[in-house]
Amino acid sequence: MAALRGEDFEGLLGLGRIEDERVLLASAVEQLLESFDERGEPLATNASPERRRRASPPEDGYGFMLADFDPAALDRVALMPFSNRSAHPDAAQALAEFLGDAWYHSSGVRVIEPAEVRAALVRMAVRSTEFVDRRSLAKLGDELGARYFVLGSIERFGETSFAGNDRLPEIEATVQVVDVQSGRTMAAAGVCRRGDHEQTLLGLGAIRNPFELAARTARELVAGLGG
Repeated sequence: MAALRGEDFEGLLGLGRIEDERVLLASAVEQLLESFDERGEPLATNASPERRRRASPPEDGYGFMLADFDPAALDRVALMPFSNRSAHPDAAQALAEFLGDAWYHSSGVRVIEPAEVRAALVRMAVRSTEFVDRRSLAKLGDELGARYFVLGSIERFGETSFAGNDRLPEIEATVQVVDVQSGRTMAAAGVCRRGDHEQTLLGLGAIRNPFELAARTARELVAGLGG
């Protein structure tokens, strides 16, 4: 995943800012290819599911995990379309992609994406995800071959707030893992992050790209869910 803006390259006195979208695209492609060797193999290896352990809630966030839930049981999850209450129309799709990427790279979990879930709902003649009850989820799980479903909501995605005189993006989301066979919520995590969460002295480390902040937040959420 690469999420770049022209101002991400801006240095002192505004120098270095990329205005040409073709140059920015080339930089994004170069960043993506850095993750692969000359044979096209990924440089990073996935963690083995056996190495997963019980998670703690994200720092300053919310979370729980049932005592009888083993995070290593997650090997394939279905991602339901998220409820998007933010001002960003693409927030649900973006966070879904970041969560899927984080789960796969942290522990090899395969994520069934919302588009495939929607296709299965069409086959089941379900018109909207808003009307999917737990019994329908169990039937959908059989259709997709997945026991665990991921549901969630997004409150903020890229909306800005002030930190002193600086405007920084915010991300706020809640995610839960549901066992559709039993109907129980096995784990949940929620977090609200602003771009200065990891900022150090002199303003270093501040994140001004909302998609980069969302990608980091997704990794925190996955970690909080045992991924």
